[in-house]
Amino acid sequence: MIKSDDFVFESTIFSGGEIHIQIGEIKTKTSVNLELIINDSHDLIEYLLVVNALKHLGIEIINVLLKYLPYARQDRVCSAGQAFSLDVINNLLKDKDIYYTIWDVHNESGYLLPINTRIISQHYLFNCIIDDADSIDYFVSPDKGAAQKTSIIANLHNKPVINFDKVRDPKTGNITGMTIADTEIKDNSRIMVVDDICDGGRTFIEVAKILKNKFNHTRLELFTTHGIYSKGKKELSMYYDKITCANNIGATK
Repeated sequence: MIKSDDFVFESTIFSGGEIHIQIGEIKTKTSVNLELIINDSHDLIEYLLVVNALKHLGIEIINVLLKYLPYARQDRVCSAGQAFSLDVINNLLKDKDIYYTIWDVHNESGYLLPINTRIISQHYLFNCIIDDADSIDYFVSPDKGAAQKTSIIANLHNKPVINFDKVRDPKTGNITGMTIADTEIKDNSRIMVVDDICDGGRTFIEVAKILKNKFNHTRLELFTTHGIYSKGKKELSMYYDKITCANNIGATK
C-alpha cells in the first residue's frame, strides 16, 4: 500500500497475474515523499514498480516512510534449510536514490538495513505516546532482545527494570519456558511491559501470568512499537489493563 500527496497512480492486474502501474499527475519535479505499508508480496512488487516508473519520469529522490520493515525478525538463518529473509528484503529495497525512515527496527545493525536509512527509536516513540510515564513504577523487558531498548526508556524515567528471558523451539517458534530475574516489587505497582512487536501475544501473556502470580494488586500495561495482534486482543486484555502501540499493523490489513 502506497500513500502520497505528491503523485497519483493506478495499479491493475493483468490476466496473467502481473501488476501494471500507471503514474498519473506528479506535483513535484525531482523528488517525492510517500508512505509504504507492506502487508504482502503484492504490496512489495507494486512499490518496486512504482519506484521504477517514477525514475523513468525523472524523479531523482524518493523519501519513504516505512514504519514497519517486513522480514526484520528473520535477521539470520536460525536452522538449516531456512532463508536469511532480511538479507533478501534488504537487497530488494536498497537504492542510492531512496531515503527510508523506519520505526524501531527489530535488529538495527546497519549492514542489515537498506542504505540511506534513518531509524526512529523506540524511546522517542514511547515518550511521544505515553505522556504519564513518570508514574510507572517498573519497566519489564520480556526477553534478552528487548533488554537494551527497555533499559533506555527506564533510565530516561529513572525507574528499575525487571528482566525476563524466554526459551523458544527454533523450528516452531513456540515458547517452551520463561524465566524472571530475582526481584522484589511493591504491591499496587504500575508495571509497563515494553517490546518492539506484539504478534500473537503469547510472550506477553506468559510474562503477565508470572507477574500476576508473583506480585499482588499490580496494574499491568503493554507498550509495543508495532502491533500485529494476529490472535486479537481478547486474551491479552484478560491480563493487561491497557494495551498500546505506536504502529497498529493489524489495522492496515
